[in-house]
Amino acid sequence: MDMIERIIFRINKKGKRIRTGRERYANFILPTLEDPDEIWLTWYSEPGEYRHRYLKLFRGEDKVLAFLAITRKDMDSSLFVTFFRCNLKYADRQRTGTLLYQRNRAR
Repeated sequence: MDMIERIIFRINKKGKRIRTGRERYANFILPTLEDPDEIWLTWYSEPGEYRHRYLKLFRGEDKVLAFLAITRKDMDSSLFVTFFRCNLKYADRQRTGTLLYQRNRAR
């Protein structure tokens, strides 16, 4: 089992995978983190820390898929990531905080 599978799948006591529904989006995780359209630095009052929000839009012939990855770097340098698909309206509401990066934006 590779790292992405360990993140997406939970294992029950008998060693069987428990499908969470997110496994179908596994191929979108790395492109979202490595080649995002936007990165936002956002303050979370609970638990009192900054987190990075990576937003990536994938355009198909007839629709746009939006994915959001939220990362937190812990004191021991471990990285926590939550990742999900969202609609465009929700993705737009996540554009809060400081915009650190935007594709094709002149600086």
